[in-house]
Amino acid sequence: MSKFRRRLIMTKKSLPYVPLEYIASSGTQYIDTGIDVDYQLKIKIKFLSNTKYGIPFGTYTNDWKIFNLQLYETKTSAYFSTKRVDFSEIMGQLSEIEMSCDGIYLNGELQGLFSDYLYFLPQYTLYLFCNNSLGSAINNLSGNIYSSKLYAFDVLVQNLVPCKDLNGVVCMYDKVSKQFFYNQGTGSFIAGPEI
Repeated sequence: MSKFRRRLIMTKKSLPYVPLEYIASSGTQYIDTGIDVDYQLKIKIKFLSNTKYGIPFGTYTNDWKIFNLQLYETKTSAYFSTKRVDFSEIMGQLSEIEMSCDGIYLNGELQGLFSDYLYFLPQYTLYLFCNNSLGSAINNLSGNIYSSKLYAFDVLVQNLVPCKDLNGVVCMYDKVSKQFFYNQGTGSFIAGPEI
């Protein structure tokens, strides 16, 4: 056995979780990131939608300021505050999105800018696999999430990776806080392949 392979095996054994390629939601599972949404937030997320509708991440506040990515059969829209950007259809495709108050990028290419955005005041946390609608999960996504990174002023504050905990529960693990994030909805996440 090579030294590299031996090191890789030892590293996997020392992790507090079993890494997965992705976790999948049937449409009733979601994760509360615990991170408040405000004008400084940036998300980088890799996901795949299995349906023609749903929200991979999102929140909105009492005054209807919105931070989310909405998937529809005919269009895809990203909202920051009251500003919207329409861009290409991404249903059924593995996609990497980067979104902040500056604009939205799809697989590294700028899709649109959010000009004249209104500042968010932190009221509700960002949900994954759905929209946090004033504290309730709505418009759930049926699909897979491969990774989610949240930044505040370009400082990484959360790095969620798909996994199974040591009891075999499918969830996400934050490499920053060293904490597990479990399903807040009904049913259970589906595990992707182990890596």
